[in-house]
Amino acid sequence: IYVKLPKNRGWGGGLNVGMKLASGEFLLCANNDETITPGWANLLFERFESRKKIGTISIHSRAGFSGSFFAFRREVYEKIGDFDEKNFPLGHAQDCDYLYRLMHEGWDDNVLVYDGFQHYGRQTYCQTEFKNQYFTHQSFTESDFVGKWGFREGEWEARGHRDWGERIKADHSLDRFGDLNDLSWQ
Repeated sequence: IYVKLPKNRGWGGGLNVGMKLASGEFLLCANNDETITPGWANLLFERFESRKKIGTISIHSRAGFSGSFFAFRREVYEKIGDFDEKNFPLGHAQDCDYLYRLMHEGWDDNVLVYDGFQHYGRQTYCQTEFKNQYFTHQSFTESDFVGKWGFREGEWEARGHRDWGERIKADHSLDRFGDLNDLSWQ
């Protein structure tokens, strides 16, 4: 399905439109400035099946989660909804925001390091209209994230795991993944 939007809504806005139209158990979000060789899909689904607690997997050529190419379970999308276009109008940090929300609900993130993946970076902002907005925005980095959550963008993963641990300690019925049996998060 191809959808042409009347105006550029940024990274998250485009994904929100696509997710509403998508079907299937998993949703895949990919930037337009990357290449990936065959074989990635089987590895991705094997990883998802290895642990039901994995809510999202990023495929990258190096360790560390990247929002440029990642998949997540439809169940996650149905629980936490769309990417936040209001607080992140230009798209920057929407992936971190989404991942924090996902982890706050008790899901894990995971990275599949795949040598056949190449992300060229910053090619999405080639359109003059959007590029001008992006680079002149006063607070397109940490302050957008700090404004919403009260902490810096890079802290979302540690806080997500800690917050979930605290929630299930307070209410054991939330422990749908057996975290109380796995004390490694404490």
